[in-house]
Amino acid sequence: MRYLLYTCIFLFSSVTLFAQEEAVYTQYNINPAWVNPAYSGFNEDHNIFLNYRNNWADFEGSPRNFSANYNGAVTDRIGLGVIVGNESIGELKDFRAGLAYSYRFGDKSWKMSLGLNTEYESYSLSGSVLSNPNVDPTDPILTEALDGIQFFNVGAGFYGEYDEKFFVGLSLPKMINARIDEIDFVESDNEFFRYFTFMAGYRLPVADYDMKLEPSIFMKRLRNVDFQIDVNLKALFLQEQLVGGITYSNGTGDRLGFLIGTQLKAFRLYYGYDVSFQEFQDYANGSHEITVGFNWASLSKKTSTKESMSN
Repeated sequence: MRYLLYTCIFLFSSVTLFAQEEAVYTQYNINPAWVNPAYSGFNEDHNIFLNYRNNWADFEGSPRNFSANYNGAVTDRIGLGVIVGNESIGELKDFRAGLAYSYRFGDKSWKMSLGLNTEYESYSLSGSVLSNPNVDPTDPILTEALDGIQFFNVGAGFYGEYDEKFFVGLSLPKMINARIDEIDFVESDNEFFRYFTFMAGYRLPVADYDMKLEPSIFMKRLRNVDFQIDVNLKALFLQEQLVGGITYSNGTGDRLGFLIGTQLKAFRLYYGYDVSFQEFQDYANGSHEITVGFNWASLSKKTSTKESMSN
């Protein structure tokens, strides 16, 4: 009986993991490549971002997510992205590694990009569960769960900007979600256009105060998650060296979030904190998120600069 109970707990927890498959980041407006493959290489630079998020801090077994992302322009038209992430929720682990590809086009006033991403993903139980006295380490179901549930995912996206002020992006995560193992816990899900994320915003210069305001919205509908919308306001001061922001999220898990950060030449550092309006907030210390980034000018820009100097 305890084997059946443990298996049910695993299945229920897997659903919880699925609910956080996409857009777990609150700092997607710092690096849209987290949630949209079309943004890879869009700014024609090379970028590396490291992100750490701790949901429901101080609560035992709370979700913790670490991700690393590179995205950059490999040619005048083609961008490439690489993302690796690991999330833990109690004894459950979610590892993913993916590639993103993008193609850019446009002119001086507007440009657009189409993107595609492919991803390997594995859900598994931590080996530490074997130390639980209520668990039989020879249970074949438990053994399979320790090996992990593996998926191959394919998604797509669009991103565009006009006059470097108005921006809009749409991503379709997991258009193909295929199982690549033999563990019979959950089925593959291949319903095209069922899940999406959408973002749009405007960069408004305020010359008198040497600042820029960036209001934006972010909407998402993901597996096992009701429709949700974020309303954001980001402000950049001192030639974008100081960044601040606020977010109100309405839908599943209403919350209020704050952002502060700095951009000094190639270095970026951002910290975010948010609190939920749900009763569970009484048992946790909010959520913390940190992003560290590095930015290099693209090779094409360097080459163009050298050629112009030589001429």
